[in-house]
Amino acid sequence: MSHPVLRFRGKATFLIGILATESFLARKISAPIAAKILKALYTLALQDPEATSDQLTNPETMWQYLLPDQDMDDPRSKDERSQSLMTNRLFGHVQGSALETAHGLIAMNTRPSPRYYHDVLKQKPSVIDLLLECMLIEPPHCYPEGTAAYTASDNLAAFFRWPSSMLVPGVSMPINEPLSNKDWKALLQSMQVLTSQKDWTERIIEAWMKGEPDAEDIERRNQSIANAGLLYTDINAQIDFEETNEMLARAVSRSRISLLRLITTMTHGADAIGLKNVDIYSLLPIAYRASQNLFTDEIGLWPPWVSLEANYRRDIEPYIVVPERVLGPTAYARLLVVLAQRNSLKSVQSLQNPPAGLSSSTSIAQLRQVTHPDVIARFLDIAISRVQNAMEKGRMDSDGLDPNAKIRGGRIYAAAAELSAAVVAFDDLTNGEYTTDEVSAAGRYLVIALHHVSEAATKARRYRRAYFCLVATVEIAEGIKEAPPGWSDFVSQLKKQLRQAKARLETRPSNDGGVNMKAHTIDGSEENTKASIENVLDKLCGKKKLDLYQFGRVDKNYVKEGKVGSIGMSEVRAETLLRGHNFHPVTAVEIEVSPWEYGSEQKKVIEVAKENNIANFEKNVIIVDQLQAIAQPKAITPAQLSIAWVSTLSPHVVPLPGSARTDRTLENLASSNVTFTAEELSKVNEVVENAAVTVQGDRYPEAHMAALWA
Repeated sequence: MSHPVLRFRGKATFLIGILATESFLARKISAPIAAKILKALYTLALQDPEATSDQLTNPETMWQYLLPDQDMDDPRSKDERSQSLMTNRLFGHVQGSALETAHGLIAMNTRPSPRYYHDVLKQKPSVIDLLLECMLIEPPHCYPEGTAAYTASDNLAAFFRWPSSMLVPGVSMPINEPLSNKDWKALLQSMQVLTSQKDWTERIIEAWMKGEPDAEDIERRNQSIANAGLLYTDINAQIDFEETNEMLARAVSRSRISLLRLITTMTHGADAIGLKNVDIYSLLPIAYRASQNLFTDEIGLWPPWVSLEANYRRDIEPYIVVPERVLGPTAYARLLVVLAQRNSLKSVQSLQNPPAGLSSSTSIAQLRQVTHPDVIARFLDIAISRVQNAMEKGRMDSDGLDPNAKIRGGRIYAAAAELSAAVVAFDDLTNGEYTTDEVSAAGRYLVIALHHVSEAATKARRYRRAYFCLVATVEIAEGIKEAPPGWSDFVSQLKKQLRQAKARLETRPSNDGGVNMKAHTIDGSEENTKASIENVLDKLCGKKKLDLYQFGRVDKNYVKEGKVGSIGMSEVRAETLLRGHNFHPVTAVEIEVSPWEYGSEQKKVIEVAKENNIANFEKNVIIVDQLQAIAQPKAITPAQLSIAWVSTLSPHVVPLPGSARTDRTLENLASSNVTFTAEELSKVNEVVENAAVTVQGDRYPEAHMAALWA
């Protein structure tokens, strides 16, 4: 992407873009590599077009004219000025391609994780500053189709996607969930990177204002369109005034809802990320203007390969941003909520001078207007009407046959719930000061919208989300004051559905054989074994049989199941392994082996596996501080050292390290290249032998320890 020839830069970005959008690259690439690619793409987009203005006049690079899509008879080839302007068009295309590719890498990750995005930012924090600059790009003259700046806004919002492990923004998780907590912490840390950038608020507002051009901006764009048209003959004309303006309008709309999504998300962690009152004052006018709009454009990105996965409705998280007619009111309401939480709302009316740091585009008069009690009261009524419209749209989509539309319907219901939650929060914080009959119904709309979100999650077999949504729904429903007739019956129905959701969650089949997910007990019955196998086969979509099936723990009622290619055992004594192998050939055995879990039982199992040609798996590699001194001179991690050590125990021992992240998996794989000298191996063995004596505590709680070494 740093090649001096523009065409080659364009081809590089095009190739990465194709891999990001039409393959699994976006969800497979590691955070460090993604960070490097994104920085390179943003840097490319920010290059000065003048630096390459001679690409079609320089004898060494003008061969680009000879490519199939170039016509030597076009006016652009007649003089140096026309050739230079044509180079602008070529640069503009590369610039836009760079940002589209970057967006694909971020937004096309169909299994997004805030922790992944935070890892990207930890690797290259400068990408946020680069991206803020990209949002202010002016398209090169004679490339009026340029939408790079608007695509950059889409990029920025995609970095801060709401965690799928959490509920609707503004609705708290009813139960303390470690996964949600980790995701929320990572999202906050990522947003802190944004708020630490110089003039970040000013740059976001300037990016928004690009979508509201003044007369001078419009004249400049029209001139660019006209001059670009002069570069082509009529037969080769590539510029259509009407189509260009329509394309720009769509890009502007996407940029607006991306920025609104970003602003709204930031309000949920306002204090933690350092969102100051003056930042809110600066953002309020654009959020207020957006709250008055009825724009219906949305963002819905689905990689073209998703239909290849039969379970994509359950396993894939598409990138969807709902329309401005819903997000605009939500952003404005959430900004008001933060000011109300800080007891700073009413004081805006008494401001005499602009506070330090206020955006140059925001005036005191604007602030007073958008925080005036009458304006807020009228807005709240508008917000409720938008909730009603959104829920009707969600119903229409959910009732259709298109599975994609059903997912979109669930997202629209979630957007209605988010807006309802913002209105409820504001009404509570202001003690009903702005309440009207319409606003008083916000809590009921929140309950109904959350109920629909839960139903959508159930249809997609996302039972965890469905259950937690219902827990929150019931909790809110029971707190509704002045409930309408029939509400108590509705709440009773919700409670019944909650019990069903809980049972469904607890009794879902385990992927590990021999485990009862509801009771968290060992269950090797034929019924539970079949349920586990069918669950795994369902995930494989009928494409293949199970190559290897093994119980997570051994039940004394263990039975042989013939629907799989091979059978494995887990956490068994050497005697049990031999007995099982004599009954039916066992292909693999899985036991815990680590520097502090290598005792007599592990050694016996490894010996039996070796004698009977049974592969032995290792899991849950534990990093111990004592190994760091040995690993450091070898320029490897303690984890890699531990995995490599396990491989030395026997030719039949295959390390099976646990990992939930791509970068950790790659790190683990690199351990296969680690070798030991006799002295190094002796040192590791010494650490292991000492650990066997000094280690404290059991691997699992007492009840689970009873299931080991069956």
